[in-house]
Amino acid sequence: MMKKPVVIGIVAAVVLVAAVAGVMLLQRGHQAEHAHEHGSDDHVVINPVESDPLVAAEAAMTAILSFDPSKQETPFAQYAAARDQLTGQLAQVADNPPTGEFAAKQFPAEWQSWASSKDRVQAFVTRAPGTEPVDADAESAVVSVDVRQMVMHADGDRTPWRVFVAEVQMRRVDGHWRAESYVIK
Repeated sequence: MMKKPVVIGIVAAVVLVAAVAGVMLLQRGHQAEHAHEHGSDDHVVINPVESDPLVAAEAAMTAILSFDPSKQETPFAQYAAARDQLTGQLAQVADNPPTGEFAAKQFPAEWQSWASSKDRVQAFVTRAPGTEPVDADAESAVVSVDVRQMVMHADGDRTPWRVFVAEVQMRRVDGHWRAESYVIK
């Protein structure tokens, strides 16, 4: 038979372990419930394409300068697909794509051969060196971007097509940055 002090010691140890475990579980539950109150922003959605004009310019230009002639009737179809990133002149193109002779002049000469061979054009757009950050309270900005367009062939090969610098006019609309127009330099 065990002596009374040993039994009391074992009971005390079990109670102590149970108390510590209970405190730890309560603390963990409290931390999980209130993590955002103590420095975490995991409950906030941050979309740099909407909140940063430099990122928004890169995203919009990538979208409108990438196309798939085998799936698109015109080089303007991607404007409609990127409509939520556009405003001004570029939104007008998305809403009312050019037609007729003017539209025909806008087609790359290679459009039909790309369509036949199921090639697509992918734009790679990055901000140009020296592009300065935009003031947080700005409502408009001009963002210089470097554009490199590659023809992505159906067999996996790639061919450089065009390389240029564009200045993208950006405008804040309802708190979100949108591309308004661009000029190739």
